[in-house]
Amino acid sequence: MGTELMSERAVNNVEWTGRRVVVLGMARSGRAVAKLLARHGAFVRGLDEKDAGALELDEHTYTELGIELRLGRFDPETLHDVDMAVVSPGIPKTASVLREATRRGLPVLSELEVAARFAKAPIAAVTGTNGKSTTVTLLGQLVGALDKPVAVAGNVGWPLSEAVETIPAQGCLVVEVSSFQLEDVEQFHPRSAAILNLTPDHLDRYDSMEHYAATKLRIFARQESKDAAVLPWDDARWKAEAARLRARVLWFGRGELPQGVRIGQTHLLWVENRREEELLPLDRLSLAGPHNHENFAAALCLLAGLGENPRDSRVIDMLTRAHGLHHRLEPVGSVEGISFINDSKATNPDSLAVALRAFTSPVVLIAGGRPKQGYDVLADLIREHVAAVVLIGEAASLLEDAWRSTGVPMFHAGTDFEAAVHQAWREAEERGAAVLLSPGCASFDMFRDYEDRGDRFREIVTRMGESS
Repeated sequence: MGTELMSERAVNNVEWTGRRVVVLGMARSGRAVAKLLARHGAFVRGLDEKDAGALELDEHTYTELGIELRLGRFDPETLHDVDMAVVSPGIPKTASVLREATRRGLPVLSELEVAARFAKAPIAAVTGTNGKSTTVTLLGQLVGALDKPVAVAGNVGWPLSEAVETIPAQGCLVVEVSSFQLEDVEQFHPRSAAILNLTPDHLDRYDSMEHYAATKLRIFARQESKDAAVLPWDDARWKAEAARLRARVLWFGRGELPQGVRIGQTHLLWVENRREEELLPLDRLSLAGPHNHENFAAALCLLAGLGENPRDSRVIDMLTRAHGLHHRLEPVGSVEGISFINDSKATNPDSLAVALRAFTSPVVLIAGGRPKQGYDVLADLIREHVAAVVLIGEAASLLEDAWRSTGVPMFHAGTDFEAAVHQAWREAEERGAAVLLSPGCASFDMFRDYEDRGDRFREIVTRMGESS
């Protein structure tokens, strides 16, 4: 079928056999969706500006599946004989290949949109600036405690395209969703969905906070009255938006909310028609800290949105046993009495602020990488919680300028990450502190991603422990 003949109806009810699809970006999610579509009879062409070596991609595997690869550069002319494009979230809207797709009138869908069309199980979707990965990890464990098949996928590390066909109708797909993925959805319809929070991030991609918020709100766009939309009660911006949603709204937070999960002084409480029932004391939750109280509360709301009972004894028991996320305030070892905490997933200032508030004793902070915006407002937290800072990567000078007024000693380690960890250890020994890797910046100046950064940190600490 030629693109000029494709109607909106044809796109919305796509049958993949014979469809000609170009996948833009052949990293993790691009590879997964290319294989998914090829298995279902589509003719797939994968494009990426990186070559196979840089992508660590085995071209033979894709050739065997009938997937054509065009690697090394994005050539707009490769769009001349395709019906639609599936775009990876990391490709900017200004990319020439996307501009050409728009000029040609090609439908452009995200990997999230395409994968969700294959789902048999209901989807619980989570977006927000911070806390997404922890919340989906917790929700996955709560669903699992009810003996239901569950997969936790999306931005948390397992592409939805790989997970979607593994879970039957009676199970659940728990999906971490980024704003980038939500830009190109049409039919995406989660049974239960949440926006956890919204703080300045990705403003190099969005015109304003309003634009950023509007993109996040697309997570609710296809929901109906039988679905659930989960929102933070303590952020007033969502009150007006909630009134416009078709889904039932469940709230989480510390205020006197009408229904959802309230974080009280001593307990989590389930609220229904403004009547409260205690669920569990906060000090019995398996993860401590105000941010984790919010993550648990949101996960319980999402569970209720799936039609499950948050008061079920198996759920309550799991709240006391659930484990957190790798790279998020994760203890990775101790060297001669000095504790090392991996918070590599803190890729923006707000995540760094959350980490610092979790500590009651001083830390030596390793921070830096590719910068975002808004470091000046962290000065009071640096002054209160940090004994010394070891700066790395592109943001080092920017962070030093932002925090110079604190009087906290700062040390530059450049791009030598191992030297940074050793410097932090020496400073921590001298000052009686723990070492916290919480960069507050993106990782791409020095590492493949935040996971690579956190794994390197763990490896260095392990070697230090073995040699001490």
